[in-house]
Amino acid sequence: MFDEEKSNDVNKDIANRDLQLDSLIKQMAASHPAPRTSAGLIWWRAQILKKLEQKERIERPMVIMRMLVTTFGVGVLIAALVANSKLGASITQGGILLALIVAVAVVSAVVIFLRSGRVSRT
Repeated sequence: MFDEEKSNDVNKDIANRDLQLDSLIKQMAASHPAPRTSAGLIWWRAQILKKLEQKERIERPMVIMRMLVTTFGVGVLIAALVANSKLGASITQGGILLALIVAVAVVSAVVIFLRSGRVSRT
């Protein structure tokens, strides 16, 4: 019973704070009206955004090629290191698992890079 009354008091306190916050936000919004922007400024901002989107679209193939070349280079480097080490002998004798793990790691790195948002999908 006591816990239930305490819970109700806490809920009332939270609701009261929410009402206070709402009224404070409304007062702030009323005292600071949004600035009016001209049509020319809106057009200028739209042109800048349009040019940025075009730039990203144009640069996308280069970003993808850089990523693929880097991935290929890392793969070749790993293959050369493995071939020149003692691991190379074990891979040719049945240690294909290591080569598979390296391949999965490289592919995962490419997928993570693509999904990181560095390349726009327009």
